Amino acid sequence: MAPPSLESAKATLEAALDVFAAQNSLARPPGGRTELKALGEKAKQAASRAAILASGGSTPSAEEVSGVVYGLEQSTIAICSYTHGFTHGSGPSLKDSLKQRCSGLVEPTQELVAKLMSGADGGELRAIVGKVWAAVDELVAGPIDNKGCLFRKLADVMAGVKSAAKELEELVVESKQELAAADRTSAGSRGPAARTSTEGSRPPRSSDDEEDDAQSSEVEEDEDDFRDMGHLSASELGAAEAAAGLLAAAQEAMRAVSRPLLEGPEVTGSHCLDEWESMAWHAQKLRSSCEALVACLYPPHEDFGELLGTAESVSITLELLLSEFPEAYAGAAPAGAGAGAGGMEAAGAQAEGQQQAAGRTSDASAALEAAQQSVDAAAQRLQDTLSRQAHAARTGVATS
Repeated sequence: MAPPSLESAKATLEAALDVFAAQNSLARPPGGRTELKALGEKAKQAASRAAILASGGSTPSAEEVSGVVYGLEQSTIAICSYTHGFTHGSGPSLKDSLKQRCSGLVEPTQELVAKLMSGADGGELRAIVGKVWAAVDELVAGPIDNKGCLFRKLADVMAGVKSAAKELEELVVESKQELAAADRTSAGSRGPAARTSTEGSRPPRSSDDEEDDAQSSEVEEDEDDFRDMGHLSASELGAAEAAAGLLAAAQEAMRAVSRPLLEGPEVTGSHCLDEWESMAWHAQKLRSSCEALVACLYPPHEDFGELLGTAESVSITLELLLSEFPEAYAGAAPAGAGAGAGGMEAAGAQAEGQQQAAGRTSDASAALEAAQQSVDAAAQRLQDTLSRQAHAARTGVATS
């Protein structure tokens, strides 16, 4: 049996993703993640056979290559088809995640087939097998329900905002150190001149000495220019510190909305799916706005309109994020809480569950309210600081 053409094999693997172009699955896979992991192991074994075949010391026959390629095709189609089953009741975020992870498996598998059919050696194939294995691990370990997928998106946003805040913090710390060093240098230069009594005894300066001094002066000027581009002035530092407060409020807001999702019931088409999808969308906009704000804060601060606009984008996105939080998750008890008890035990468990839910409602509501207050205060402080900085730059008169 002759092996298929490379184009045919690649097309077959690519077709495994066509299932995601159809409507969502009508039923959730009964085997759940356990069966998904089993299919992942089969895909790993099929990939490993390609490296083993090429490591045999002799050129593989056409039949052997064809058999391995067929195994790769079938294992990939099987796991992609099974993964599509988790689109049952899924929102856009979960469906996109499932398709993306399947695509992440198809691509290295196509590469493996191409290398195998081109006669690559076992060492080269083993490197690609590693990519296939990594893609399988990502596929089977990723979220398979709306709740897990949406929480991961919020967690990714939280990590991005935290990274932006850390970058800004480093800029502030370095700028403070630079300003302190400049103050010490300035204070030292104002001290009494100590060289007046010895100037007459200095040897005459040669042209080489003057040339060296000129080159040294140029280097120092270049270094000063570099420092001016990389560090904040005293007025710019105030704006950066105010922005750091807004980024801290953004992190507080992300924590306030993420925890109820994690602790609450499943997210379904009939239970807050649209609201959480909207929340995730606003969260991603928040991340990009926070990153843009930090980028704008690098010196020099010249376009204050852009700075104010970017700061406003962060605060407005935060307000939308908090205002659209689903009330049903403000203190919802985890799904199945208190189930399985009977008689008076069931009544007691239900009462206890209601008390716990009430406590969670109070905690979640308080956290959301506190986050909103932090956002409002930080946004106002940053706006006021930037307005004063813009006025000073425009008029040359600083305002308190």
